[in-house]
Amino acid sequence: MSEVCGSSADIHLAMTEFRDCLLDTGLIHLPVQGERFSWHNCSEGDRSLWKRLDRLLVNDVWLSQWPNSYYHCLNARTSDHSPLVIRGDTATHTVSMFRFDNYLTMSSDFHSISAEYLEASHRRDRYRLLGGERRREFLDLRYLRPWARHVVTPDESMELVQSVTREEIKDAFFDIAEDKAPGRMATRPVSTKLLGRFSPISCCNVLYKVITKIIVQRLRSVLDKMISPSQNAFVPGRSIGDNILLAQEMFSGYNRQGLPMRCALKVDLRKAYDTVEWDFLSAVLHLFGFPDIFIGWIEECVTTPMFSVCINGNPHGFFKGSRGLRQGDPMSPFLFVLIMEVLQLMQQLIDQNEGFSFHWRCKEIGLFQLCFADDLLLFCKADVASVRIFRHGLDEFAKLSGLHANPQKSQLILSRSAQPMREHLLAALQFQEGTFPSGRLQLIKSVLMSLNVYWAMAFILPKGVIRAVEKRMRHFLWKGNSAVGYPKSSIWVQWIAHTHLRHKSVWTVDVKGGSWGWRKLLRLRSALLPYIEFKVGNGELFSIWHDPWHSLGTLIRRFPSGPSRTNIPIAAKLSTVIVDGDWSWPPITDMECIEILHLLPTIHNGNDSILWRGGEFTTTVAYGIFRTPGPIVGWYPLLSGPCKIPRFSFVLWLAILGKLSTMDKPWLSHLGGVCVLCGREVETHEHLFFRCSYSRRCIRDLKEAVRFSWPNRAWGEDITWASTRWKGRHIVQAAYRALLSAIVYHIWRERNQEFFSTLSARAPLLLGLR
Repeated sequence: MSEVCGSSADIHLAMTEFRDCLLDTGLIHLPVQGERFSWHNCSEGDRSLWKRLDRLLVNDVWLSQWPNSYYHCLNARTSDHSPLVIRGDTATHTVSMFRFDNYLTMSSDFHSISAEYLEASHRRDRYRLLGGERRREFLDLRYLRPWARHVVTPDESMELVQSVTREEIKDAFFDIAEDKAPGRMATRPVSTKLLGRFSPISCCNVLYKVITKIIVQRLRSVLDKMISPSQNAFVPGRSIGDNILLAQEMFSGYNRQGLPMRCALKVDLRKAYDTVEWDFLSAVLHLFGFPDIFIGWIEECVTTPMFSVCINGNPHGFFKGSRGLRQGDPMSPFLFVLIMEVLQLMQQLIDQNEGFSFHWRCKEIGLFQLCFADDLLLFCKADVASVRIFRHGLDEFAKLSGLHANPQKSQLILSRSAQPMREHLLAALQFQEGTFPSGRLQLIKSVLMSLNVYWAMAFILPKGVIRAVEKRMRHFLWKGNSAVGYPKSSIWVQWIAHTHLRHKSVWTVDVKGGSWGWRKLLRLRSALLPYIEFKVGNGELFSIWHDPWHSLGTLIRRFPSGPSRTNIPIAAKLSTVIVDGDWSWPPITDMECIEILHLLPTIHNGNDSILWRGGEFTTTVAYGIFRTPGPIVGWYPLLSGPCKIPRFSFVLWLAILGKLSTMDKPWLSHLGGVCVLCGREVETHEHLFFRCSYSRRCIRDLKEAVRFSWPNRAWGEDITWASTRWKGRHIVQAAYRALLSAIVYHIWRERNQEFFSTLSARAPLLLGLR
């Protein structure tokens, strides 16, 4: 409804401030009938002005008491303001008669169904009526505390609840990215009609984010001690890449016959963040020993959101939430990690269950679960008993937490040797059967696009990724160890040490076996060696025979029979020949091996370490080792600078190079070559960007919406024009580059959807411009 009519009608800024005030105070307009405006300036002609100055605002408490109330705006009489008359709740309440259908008792299942319903109703009512501390006692997880990795100590409790400092507030303010903006209710498919496909994205204001970032900063100080190695997402000092590498190792050899029967459960949690029960979250925080004051801060943030539903651009209703973590809240990922740790603790008891069998090569390190945020991988032997134990644990966890496995998206993946158990395992789980990507569509969705985009993020070089890579590489190159520079607590390191190394050195272990990633890593050893040096310290880390600490290189390769000729065990560390900071080798009489005693390196104080020969290590230098540098191309500015989205930029890069698999490629010539978007001309890069009627429509709508200029000549000429016009770090130029990469990405995605499936999001809906 318009707020003003007549002269001086521009009140947009004031109304924006008024709307923000309503959102902050939790007030909404009561429905109105009658006159449109409530005030008139009593003038005529061009000076006449009508405004909606008078209104009634209520909160959710009012609406819960009088849900059918409204007010009437009457005609103005003696005043310039219209009188407002509120109308009460006109709903009538009638007394219903009690009726019972006797024929129901004739059913043989009547008594059992009635008893089951009454018992469930009683449990539900008891749970709902319990409140405060009594309800927390009812949902008590402290029985899991003996299996917890860490519980908050008294000293840590004092640090968590200490007074907030000015420095903390400043750091929290400056930690908010400059391009952050409120989200909106969005859907995954463009034209969904199911309410369950909507995902609420919370709009957290700056003050709220500052508060939660302060809480998060304190929470991070203890999180690493509490979370199991199987969880790496959002845990400070860990990388989800560890779990990705380990998953590759676990699935290595699944297609080979003759190996032990094994299986993996890929579990998708249905709307994970949105369904977390608040009482369960409170019980989790008490389980890990967080102080009551700190828990109160978190509960105040989590349990106070109010929601509106936006219909046709207008918000309707204002109701209180009852569960869930807000997506967009800086605190939510860290709380969710703590919640998933409880599942780890509950599943950790599985080795006490009779009948459970570990996955091949997993029993020694106790590995049965990998967590990727809200996605799980569970591993076990392919037998019904083990699978049922997993299913029971997931069901019990769901009853407490509200996090249920989605059977439509959860999958059972079997090794080739486990195929005879297929029907029995699927019946026990009620999951879908998963397969390794093989078809063209599945390959594109699951492997080609995701892997290229994931790893391309490091090579398109966002600053945050560069800093993370440099930190990891410095740790490897300066504090390296036999675990390839990763901390020994990493579950991937434990797997590699147990499965591939087995007391061997990473520098001499055989390349055969293992996943593709492990084999590629080993093949890089010879390329890396010229750029690093081994600094000998106390000798506890370096192996005498297997590590290349000596100027002669790896001694076991130079002297294959050295251990027997020198009587020094093959597994000996350098510490066995170092005494009080000096070399103390046993007498070596073999003429060949005596060369070892020549050119011994200097012994330094401290631990053994690995150094970068060129001084300070940088990712740019390391990246240059493994690639041949080429000339800087003219279109480089289109892929650099701020405001870029890696997956968009990656597709634009392929489009500029002409590497997208368009229909004019020889290997696709048998498909006819006609563009699937317009069905008229041969599909080439030149046609797709932007000669096709569909892509021209996208460009036209973009021009109308944001004044986006594009010459639309030949594709190569247009790229040259854009590279010249849109270079630099100004926000306008960066926005134009981002728009170009976004529209190229969406057109290519739409082309693939049209080609590989019946799903199609046409231009206006795709771009969201109309």
